[in-house]
Amino acid sequence: MDKLKKILDKIKQNSYEYCIHALGCRVIQKVIECFPSDLIYDVVYKEIYDHLDTLSEDKYGNYVIQHLLTYGDKKNKNKVIQIVKNNIFNLCNQK
Repeated sequence: MDKLKKILDKIKQNSYEYCIHALGCRVIQKVIECFPSDLIYDVVYKEIYDHLDTLSEDKYGNYVIQHLLTYGDKKNKNKVIQIVKNNIFNLCNQK
């Protein structure tokens, strides 16, 4: 459990930077896959919500969002969907 805490502490400091990095986005995706949402909410989800528009335009960040929609719990999926719905016109102009 100490190793897990160290990993989550490291990610929490830089989760946005991990999301937009080629290998870092895989780390975040694996965390989303393997850990319950309530355990990683402060580490990953809050940062994703704060930067959803930027991440959706990023070539690696969009994979994190897609992964969250695939593996996240219903509450967090709905939050992402709501943010996307609120920004649909801006997001439609992106690749």
